[in-house]
Amino acid sequence: MRNATFITPAEAAYIAELSEHDINRAVDEHIVSQPFVAPGINSPISRLGAAFISFYYNAADVIPVKTRKAALESSIKRIAVAGKLEPALALKLSSKDSVFAPSLAKHIRAATTRSQELNVALRAISVSKDVMWGMPVFRGTRVLVETVVGSLEEGTSLALLKESYAFLTEDLVQAAKIYVQIYPLQRRAVRLAESHPNWHVTSIKTIYPTDNELAPAHRRVSVSKLGQDS
Repeated sequence: MRNATFITPAEAAYIAELSEHDINRAVDEHIVSQPFVAPGINSPISRLGAAFISFYYNAADVIPVKTRKAALESSIKRIAVAGKLEPALALKLSSKDSVFAPSLAKHIRAATTRSQELNVALRAISVSKDVMWGMPVFRGTRVLVETVVGSLEEGTSLALLKESYAFLTEDLVQAAKIYVQIYPLQRRAVRLAESHPNWHVTSIKTIYPTDNELAPAHRRVSVSKLGQDS
């Protein structure tokens, strides 16, 4: 798995129960900064940073902005003095730990729970350019997340899906749904124009679903027939 401490803005948004836009805005406005935000493309954010952002925005209706900022500053100072920066960044401290201001406790607990859910999803789902054109699959298989989640959304039961994909469990399905919530499928799929830029469309075919009840999309799908430039 990737670095357990720093995560993408999309993953931080899941932990914080906010939008990715909110996470990026918090970074831009320096609500959290180093060491809670790592330098680099898309500003990787620590899990604790996500919890802090959750507190800052989600408590806005009940705690004044000055109080929220003071709570964050107090916790940051306590973490530094206690020498607990590394486990704190990874949300490996209890919300009852004295390094956290009491007003933060609820948000630390919620963020920790969702951080653990994120871990399960990242372990369950794999993305590799060498497997199924870079689309998300269940780890160790070539079964597309889109196939399973899409079929469930269209009314196919898990019991019926398990007749073809015996490895599926309710926990795996829940992990896939979390993954799709973080990374909507249409944003993750690699287009053929990207994977094979020298190909071009020569004709279009319309393919109709077979009698297989497990077909993930019971609708007409237009598929390009591709030819390669000589």
